[in-house]
Amino acid sequence: MGKLIETLKMTTPKFLPSNYKSFVYNSIELRILMNMALIMEKMETIEKSLEIMKFCMKTAEHNDNIYPEICYNLAHTYHKLKIHEEALKYSNLGIEYYVKHKNYNGISLLYFRKGIAEYFLHHNSFMDSLNKSIVLCEIFRQFKLKDMIVGNCRKFYGIEL
Repeated sequence: MGKLIETLKMTTPKFLPSNYKSFVYNSIELRILMNMALIMEKMETIEKSLEIMKFCMKTAEHNDNIYPEICYNLAHTYHKLKIHEEALKYSNLGIEYYVKHKNYNGISLLYFRKGIAEYFLHHNSFMDSLNKSIVLCEIFRQFKLKDMIVGNCRKFYGIEL
């Protein structure tokens, strides 16, 4: 965390985690702030992490490459909080970004997150989303990610893909 704070202080000398809302950030600085939020989840509380992540989402341009990554992290954070409607919302926003911009770098993970949210919300479409995640992993040759998704579905949710 100290390294991330020092990195932000290079461009924003008065930055502190307690005053993060006081500044305007470029894309790289937002990525650093997002990573700080992920660390804060473990150091402080998941609610503090969510607060910062929502700030990043509000601040990010909708055509910025970091936007779908923030969507994924918000979806995952809401999943941890068992707020599955919000997890589904941010998964869909990230998927929409990737489709619109024809950039599919993280779409497999977003379909996984979407499928798990749908599973908890008792949507019949959850298997479709999870299977899309697997097919996308195969298309993009993300075999380790595919194995992780299949294993996590089995281990944590009792879902066989």
